[in-house]
Amino acid sequence: MTHSYVENGRAALNFIEDRHLVPTDEDDYFVAIDITTYTKPLIRVFVRNDTDDNSVLRTLRRRIGAMDKVDNKYSGMYLEQKNEDFIVQLHPTSGTCNKVQVGTKTVEKPDPNAPTVTVEEPVYEWQCPDVLNGAE
Repeated sequence: MTHSYVENGRAALNFIEDRHLVPTDEDDYFVAIDITTYTKPLIRVFVRNDTDDNSVLRTLRRRIGAMDKVDNKYSGMYLEQKNEDFIVQLHPTSGTCNKVQVGTKTVEKPDPNAPTVTVEEPVYEWQCPDVLNGAE
């Protein structure tokens, strides 16, 4: 492990403490830190499955700051903030956001009987409460 990686890990821990993300027994979220498998430390904030209150998400969004939506085809959508030292992910409970088709796009695909064939593919978008869209 390089010195900068250790420093990045310390920066991640400082971020958690400075942003008041250290959960207590009463909080409806938990935090996991991965400092072994990524090029940067990864902070994952998970909202508990039995929580459907948007106030938890609102509080976490305000504490973490600006985030981008990421479509994970295996586990749904999460929000992510990348910075120089570490990555922060916010994982809402299952069903908080819905993936809906918003249109189609034309794409060229390889075809065994021709160089390419033109097909229409669906375009999807995650629809989430305003608190996850950054509107609150």
